Amino acid sequence: MNTDTLIRELVALGISMSVNGERLELRPGSMVPEDLQSEVRRCKSDLIDRLKIQHSGDSELSELVSQVSEYGYVLLWSVVLRDAVAFVRSNEDANSVPRGFIIYTLDELISLFNGDQINEGSLRLIHQAKKFGSQITDVQDVTFRKPSGENEHE
Repeated sequence: MNTDTLIRELVALGISMSVNGERLELRPGSMVPEDLQSEVRRCKSDLIDRLKIQHSGDSELSELVSQVSEYGYVLLWSVVLRDAVAFVRSNEDANSVPRGFIIYTLDELISLFNGDQINEGSLRLIHQAKKFGSQITDVQDVTFRKPSGENEHE
């Protein structure tokens, strides 16, 4: 059973889902049938990722996550980055991505776009680091300033 089907079945049973930190909460938990309990455990990380994205309210991001979850990866051309990027479900799925794409994991995608908006300059800087094999673990917006004493007109 895929994550989308599991979510539909839980909702049909009147079970609400939420995330508290990295903990998945189902209410009422007593209403989850045994056969679905094993599916919930198996899909737990995907469910948590989906709920975090839904909470952020970004429908485009939600669609990307859905596609990545279903197919393992999505290949895109980024207008902002002017580069080919791949969003992957896992490191194993990254092995299926054709050469020439800069790979972002689902966790990195969520770090980048869950919450505050990141500016284009920061996104490009992060992307440059990704080209050299860096991993995204946390995101903070970066502002560049001229050193004090530099002439503004130079």
